[in-house]
Formats: sequence, C-alpha cells, structure tokens
Amino acid sequence: MIFLEECISELRKGTHFTKGASVLGHSFVKRTTTRKWRRNWHLRNATAFSMEVCQKVFEWDQTLDEVNMYITLPKEVPTKLFYCKVQSKHVEVGIEGNPPYLNHDLSSPVKTDSSFWTIEDDTLHITLQKRDKGQTWSSPIQGQGQLDPLAADLEQKRLMLQRFQEENPGFDFSQAQFSGNCPDPRTFMGGIKSD
Repeated sequence: MIFLEECISELRKGTHFTKGASVLGHSFVKRTTTRKWRRNWHLRNATAFSMEVCQKVFEWDQTLDEVNMYITLPKEVPTKLFYCKVQSKHVEVGIEGNPPYLNHDLSSPVKTDSSFWTIEDDTLHITLQKRDKGQTWSSPIQGQGQLDPLAADLEQKRLMLQRFQEENPGFDFSQAQFSGNCPDPRTFMGGIKSD
C-alpha cells in the first residue's frame, strides 16, 4: 500500500521524488536520492539533506474485468481533502491544494463510467474497469514497474483459469495447471463472450 505518511514526512524533510520506479510483485516502489529541499505543505524549518528513500507507492491486483489499486493514506490528513481523477488513459491522485502525488498515464484504456474510487479505513481503493475484458495488464501505470516475464506469465495463467471458471461454473479449476505457454485469455477459443 502507498505510504503517503512517509511521503509527507519526507517532503517535510525536503525529499524530491523522481519518476524512476521499480516493481516488486504487485507493488509499485519509488526510489530517489536528492539534496534539494521544498517548502510544500506550508511547512516551517525545511532542511537540506541527502538520503535514499524507497517506499511502496501502491499495491494492485486484477481480475478479467478490472484492475484495483490500493493506496494507504496518511492519518493526519482529513480524507475529504483527497481526490482521484480517472480518465480513459490517465489517473491522478492527490491532496487538494497540492501537486498530485500520482499523475500517470494508464497502461491500457479503461471505461470511465464504470471506474470509481472509495476511501475506507485509511485506504484509497481505485477500481479501473478494463475496456478490453480479459487483457492481462503488466502494470496499471504505463512504462513504470512492469511485471517481469515470469510474473506476467503467472498472472496470465491465473486470469485464464478465472475465465474458464466463469464460463464453466459447474467445474472446479482450482487444481488446473498449464504446461508450456498459456494462451491469451482475451482471444483463446473465440475470445471472451460478452455479457
């Protein structure tokens, strides 16, 4: 989950976050080093320093229909100050009156009328409805933190089994395995049937 509390704490200390990032599993992690300081959040006594910061920005998962992003919110900021904007190929998350914390293009288009966000127990949950049902996403954010080939293959196999289960509710696919490459769940055997 995103640790915005740490981000706010680091901004108070003067950390400048860069766009460079990497993914560990299904967590998006930012890493940066800086000597700059900023006076964001109307803070006093900002100091210059140099240190490496590594923090989880968000966690995510996916189903055949949707991609879910989970961001842990700082407790000291009232939840009504957070905002989230979901566009067809873009997502933006931030605190009103400040630059957006997350402001990136999505790796694939979404249905904006079916996508939504909620805040529950200090967690911002963004549900992105996939425009192409069954498409395997390597990351919600375009060009950032792509799953490695092994993790992407495992994710595609999991989605394929989910598709089989949806299309054949009387069968149990919990112990099913693929030998070799897994077919694309979106196009295999004529593709996914529309609802």
